[in-house]
Amino acid sequence: GWFLDSACTQPVVLDENGLYVPTSDVTLYAKWANNVTIELIDVIDGSVSETPLVITGVAGDALEKHLPAYDMDESKWAYFAGWFTSGSCADQDAVTDLSFEIEESEEPLKLYAKWVKLPVYYGSYAGVNTDGKNNIRSATKTLVIDKDGAVSGNFTGNVTKYDPETKIVTIVANGRTYYFWFNEEAGILVTKYNGATTL
Repeated sequence: GWFLDSACTQPVVLDENGLYVPTSDVTLYAKWANNVTIELIDVIDGSVSETPLVITGVAGDALEKHLPAYDMDESKWAYFAGWFTSGSCADQDAVTDLSFEIEESEEPLKLYAKWVKLPVYYGSYAGVNTDGKNNIRSATKTLVIDKDGAVSGNFTGNVTKYDPETKIVTIVANGRTYYFWFNEEAGILVTKYNGATTL
């Protein structure tokens, strides 16, 4: 960056338009910092990627300035659960302060991005029958299930169980238990019945 003194302790402050307009002659000093290689390595449900994302940071910068803003990634079918200093992603290796300054190093700074797989039934479903009647299907009836199994839409509740063999999703809402059958290939969620009675 640019500074007003040779010791580089007084940074140039830009105005609201992103400009610095001196009112008299001024000497500016350019401070240079070395680049640092940062390797970002995905860890998805414990499986460590062999192909890191390599980015360039600047020594002295806050680490967070150079990190991508990860959140949900449906292409991985996983959500981001934090940065770690080891591939095991153990709690004691969590990077909780991303504002620390990057130190100069000839070796790459390695950070591990922990990803947790989304449940197979995660998503938004339209036309779901949620009223206990066999013959009703309406696009106005929807259910949304988030990464933690919280349910919203036509009613609110929580997923309490998923049986991968029968594909039955059990949802408890307002003291009632609902059973839905999930077609993993088609991504369709429908009410499961035994005759006219909800199972």
